[in-house]
Amino acid sequence: MLKTIVKTVKYLVFVLTGLMLILATLYYYRLSQRPAQSPLKKTLWQGISYQRIVKKTPRNIMIHLVSIDLSAKGIHFLVSPPGNPETFDINAQRTSHFLQKYKLQVAINGSFFRPFHSHGPFDYYPHEGDPVDVLGLAISSAKTYSDDFNDWAVFCANKTRVSISQTGCPEQTRQAIAGKQMIVKQGKRNTKNLTGSYATSAQPRSAIALNKEQNKVWFVVVDGRQKNYSEGINLNELANLLLDIGAYNAINLDGGGSSTLVTQQASGKALLLNAPFHTKIPMHERPVANHLGVYALPADSALDM
Repeated sequence: MLKTIVKTVKYLVFVLTGLMLILATLYYYRLSQRPAQSPLKKTLWQGISYQRIVKKTPRNIMIHLVSIDLSAKGIHFLVSPPGNPETFDINAQRTSHFLQKYKLQVAINGSFFRPFHSHGPFDYYPHEGDPVDVLGLAISSAKTYSDDFNDWAVFCANKTRVSISQTGCPEQTRQAIAGKQMIVKQGKRNTKNLTGSYATSAQPRSAIALNKEQNKVWFVVVDGRQKNYSEGINLNELANLLLDIGAYNAINLDGGGSSTLVTQQASGKALLLNAPFHTKIPMHERPVANHLGVYALPADSALDM
C-alpha cells in the first residue's frame, strides 16, 4: 500500500513538474514575441507611418505612435459596428480580429465598456463574442448604437473632416468613438482631467490625438505593467507626450490590458505593433467593446518588421 502511494506521489510530481515547464516555456516564448526595445520608424501605408519610442526614464516605457495624414488618398475611418445582442450594444472582439474582419490597415482599441472583470487567465470577462455595453457615444457608418455621455470626449469623423469634442458630434457624422477624458484641449494639458489615482498611476494607455489644422490624427499606445520592459505612464505624462508630437486635442481611450495597436501585413494577417498584457500574459489581446480602424492604400515599401 505504501509503495503504491509513493509511486502515485512521484507520478503526480512528475506530471506537475512537466506542466510547469510547459507553462514556463510558453510564457517565455510570449515574452520573446514582444516588440524589440529599440527605436523604429516605418511607413506602413500611404499617409500612415509608425514610430516606436523607447524611454528609460523616469521608468522603462515603450511608446507606439501611428501618424495618419488625412490628406493622403484613400484614408477613411471605421468604428466597430454593433453586434446582434438582445440587451447589449455590441459583442466583444479582439482588435486584431476586428482589423482582419473588415480588411482594415490599422486599428486601435476603443471605448470603455461594461461589464468587465479580470481575475486571472481563466477568470475574466468578456471573452470573444460576449455581449458588452459601450460607455459614451458610438457611431458606425452613421448608425448610433450607444448614446453620448455628458462631458465625455469623443472622436468624430465624416467624409470630409474629423474632430475631437466634449459636446458630441456634428450632424452627418459617420463614425464616432468615445474616450473618458479629454487630456489635451486646444493645445494645453486639460488639468481638470489629470488628477486622481487613475490619472496619476503608471498604466498601459491608449489615446487618439488631432492637430490644430485637423489634417493629422495620431493613434498612441503605451505598453505597461511589464517590469524591465515597459511600466506604463500616467495621464500627465501622456498629455505631455501628445503635446510634444503636435496634438491640439486628444482623448484618453480605454487602457490597461485593453491597450492594443495592430496593422495589416502583406498576407492580410494582423500584426501586433505593441505588447498587450491581458490577464498578466504578455502578447495576450483582450476582447474589447469597440475599436477605431483606418483604411489606406498600399505604400511603395512593404511592411517588414
